[in-house]
Amino acid sequence: MQGSYWSITTDVSAPERKVAGRRRKSSLAERADRSRRRPRPVLVLGLFFLSLYLLTMGGHLDSPDEELMFQVTRSIAERGALDIGEVGSSERLVPGLALPGVDGRSYTHYGIVSSVLSVPLYVAGRAAA
Repeated sequence: MQGSYWSITTDVSAPERKVAGRRRKSSLAERADRSRRRPRPVLVLGLFFLSLYLLTMGGHLDSPDEELMFQVTRSIAERGALDIGEVGSSERLVPGLALPGVDGRSYTHYGIVSSVLSVPLYVAGRAAA
């Protein structure tokens, strides 16, 4: 019984595969034409949320932590150093959070990864300003 069933399905399915293959080629070409005409939903959705974020962001730093990380980013971009300046100047910005170094400059206790990743954005912002 299995042998007869197998032979029936192979006889029937072989011609359909050729026809289906031809249809797939034309449908792929049609899909390519359609995708050129209209934007992808992911792109439209991404642009929507980006514009929503840009329209509703505050444009200022909310916490002293953000201020310190920004100061490190600015220091890396402008001077190539990890400190945020002299002890006196940083204490005026964020009292008690900047740690004094042996060289008289102030340092933060945060890692530098977020500050280093923010350098290209800082440079782009300075160029746009």
